[in-house]
Amino acid sequence: MRGKNSNCTIVEVLSPSTEAYDRGNKFRMYRRNPNLRDYILVDSNKMAIDLYRKDDSGNWYILNYEAGDSIDLKSVNLTFSIEQVYEDIEFAVDDSDRSQSL
Repeated sequence: MRGKNSNCTIVEVLSPSTEAYDRGNKFRMYRRNPNLRDYILVDSNKMAIDLYRKDDSGNWYILNYEAGDSIDLKSVNLTFSIEQVYEDIEFAVDDSDRSQSL
C-alpha cells in the first residue's frame, strides 16, 4: 500500500490523432490526482519530450527536451538522456524536410 505522500508519474506516447486530447482534457483529468508530480509526453514523430511538472506550491510548469538533453524526473529520482528513450528508433524522413535541405 502506498503512503499518503507517494509521488505519481504518468508517461504518454503522443500520436497525431490523440495529441490534443492528451495535452488538454486528459491532462485536466490526471491533475485531479493529488499525487501526480510529473506528466511526460513523448513525441512519436521526432526526438522531443515535454515534461509537465507540479511544484511544491501546486503550480504546473512545462519543460521541453530535445536531442542532447538530460531529463530529470524528481518524482521518481531518475535522470536519463533523451537518447535513451529513443534508442534504436529511426524516424521517417518527410519529403518536405528533404527538399528544404537540397
